[in-house]
Amino acid sequence: MVSRIAKDENHVLKMASLVTALLSLLPVSAKAEAEPDAGRNWILATSEHSAKWQPSGQLDLPSGTIFIGDPSWGDDYHLRGAKTVPVARLDVWLLVSNNDEQVHAVWLEANGTLPVTVGDHIDFGTDSAYFALGDLATGQAIADIGDLNLPTVPDSFEFFLPHVQNFGFAAIWLEVPPNDLPVLAVETKQDGALKAVWTKDSAGDLSGILIDITGRASDQQFLDTLVGQ
Repeated sequence: MVSRIAKDENHVLKMASLVTALLSLLPVSAKAEAEPDAGRNWILATSEHSAKWQPSGQLDLPSGTIFIGDPSWGDDYHLRGAKTVPVARLDVWLLVSNNDEQVHAVWLEANGTLPVTVGDHIDFGTDSAYFALGDLATGQAIADIGDLNLPTVPDSFEFFLPHVQNFGFAAIWLEVPPNDLPVLAVETKQDGALKAVWTKDSAGDLSGILIDITGRASDQQFLDTLVGQ
């Protein structure tokens, strides 16, 4: 019995050595690209900002479609660019300044590997220094708030207002009536045009959706234009 155990242990050690040797043959760059935080590492380094990643929960997409836009107009503006997503859940990360809590970018992470190409995108504008994102059903519930006849919340603008008027909130999860569907509101500290970009890794799989708010520190060039360079 002792001899059999010794042989088994020796076999396991040999297999472990073989796996280690095979991994060592991979180029360092290839292994780094496959790391689940490679996308975040690239975004942080390329942004040139003094910032840190802040985890902000997970976004479930039961409909398979995401909306990203400004819901403060009180209609369905935020739904007009809604796009499908090939995964059921995204991890939400905020790239936040170490100095003034400015959100530089939002990264909706799928597999998180290094992005090398871009695909779909959503163009949207912000008119109240914030935007929101969530599942399509949540976006429709936001558009329908005015039909609920709530005395203190006549439309989506009033729904978000008490939360987003607290300057410096960075991001906050809210529950949309009547079924308390989750929506994330993100502060931008500025108005203007933004873009949410689907990024893909070398295998063609979704790495994540990148929303760059402030651009690269040195020249304000948006990071999605630098993917693959």
